[in-house]
Amino acid sequence: MALVGVSPMTRRCAAILHESKIPLVIVNRTPQAASELAANVGAEWLSLADFRLQPRAVSALVLAAGGGATLLGAAELAHIKAQAGRAPLLVDFGVPPNVDPEAARRAGVGRIGMNDLIELAQGRRLAQLMRLAPVRAAIDDRLTRLRTELALRAIGPRLAGLRTAFEQIAAAEVARALNGELRTLDAHERALLERLAATLAHRLAHLPLAGLRAAAPHASSDAVAAFFEGARSRDTLDSAHREKT
Repeated sequence: MALVGVSPMTRRCAAILHESKIPLVIVNRTPQAASELAANVGAEWLSLADFRLQPRAVSALVLAAGGGATLLGAAELAHIKAQAGRAPLLVDFGVPPNVDPEAARRAGVGRIGMNDLIELAQGRRLAQLMRLAPVRAAIDDRLTRLRTELALRAIGPRLAGLRTAFEQIAAAEVARALNGELRTLDAHERALLERLAATLAHRLAHLPLAGLRAAAPHASSDAVAAFFEGARSRDTLDSAHREKT
């Protein structure tokens, strides 16, 4: 393989290909940079001018040189193809391209450019996302249920306290009535009234309790605490008012 241009991209490619024991030719406009990289990976090196005149028989070329200039034209690519006896694969990392796509087409050389690589990466990413979609949905569902469970666990004692508060208020009002204007009721009637008050307390408590359960996973702990603190303050004021009256 020929690596054309000495850049971070071709240095990385040289290291990987050297580990895989792929014979390399380092090609660069500056001979010193080519020779230094070649020495690091045990490769042959050529200046770009020499490579254009006498290309090596390579099965692939990787180009990643700066400057924006075209490094190989249709004639050089056709020469490389003739030397190899077949069309080499050309991977062009150059931006702008180091090889004009039209020149590669005229020479009958397959070229993969940055646009092709970006489209390939995006296609693979989309395929990966589609494959992972059911997993993501399952994770999101589990996280939602876990968040709800933790939120309800955190406010569970307060919900129980709120239900108890409804029951106590109803029981206190019934007891006050039975000691006052309803004191003439017999035991059976008293029991019926107390059961009715307890049933009403449970039903009246259902709406705020259900709302708090639904809101708990979405509201902050401070908001939930403020709700109960406000309810507690209001209950204190109502109790003081009842005592006065």
